[in-house]
Amino acid sequence: MEIKVKKVFQELEISDFNTDNRSIRLLTEQGEKNYDPGKKKYLNFYTSLMASPSGLFCKDLKKSKEVIHHFEWQFGVSAPSAVSPVFDWVKALREDRSICIQVLVETPGPDCECIVTQADMNGFRPFNTMKDESTNYLSLAGSIIGGMSPIPMLSKAMGALTSKADKQDAAKYENRIKNMFRLFRFLTDKGEQGLEYVLTKDVLSQWGTFLKGSFNICFVRNASGSDGSSSYRIKLLPKLGFKEDDHLCYLPRPDQAEAVKAELTIEVKE
Repeated sequence: MEIKVKKVFQELEISDFNTDNRSIRLLTEQGEKNYDPGKKKYLNFYTSLMASPSGLFCKDLKKSKEVIHHFEWQFGVSAPSAVSPVFDWVKALREDRSICIQVLVETPGPDCECIVTQADMNGFRPFNTMKDESTNYLSLAGSIIGGMSPIPMLSKAMGALTSKADKQDAAKYENRIKNMFRLFRFLTDKGEQGLEYVLTKDVLSQWGTFLKGSFNICFVRNASGSDGSSSYRIKLLPKLGFKEDDHLCYLPRPDQAEAVKAELTIEVKE
């Protein structure tokens, strides 16, 4: 099967974005837009999902390496091309769990399953604007870990620091890196698998407002299942977190998330 791509670009009018009453209204493809910067805010959401399937159903994982399918996603936010309704949405984001990218995988039946073999964020090197004053530490850490290499290396680097101030700055720097990006796996209320990329607003100051990630999936079916093809649905749901101290409060609300999702149906043949 050829590579599949789904792209969504929506201009949104958002209101009460940092409250439980948050809501969005689609402005895309509307004719005349009456912006009201005094009461509402406006954003453009771009979402894309690409699939690169490369094999057949897997009946023996040890013998079938070609069954892993590669997926890449992109999510970007911008302000609409208007004179006055631009607002600093990055500043308005909460400090923790600022951005959440959810991937939902729906299988076609009880005989079918999927295995997520890898997931990551793309393009997280090099660092651009870390402004810690621990100059000696930064030059040392940069030579040892090369930017975003595994955190345990930082602990070894800290042992080589001589001053107490440098060690304190190094610990602060290490914690900042640790919390930038987290990856969770979860189960939906329907028993389907999900991935969740959770990022802090620090990520945006380092790498900009256009984010990219990837994951690999191996599709599996019982040998007793029927022959032919099976359809798996992969959904990508991007969300922004504005309300402080409520990590479940994201824009858009769950009942409005479908408006900005990217979705692909993957046909995998026996």
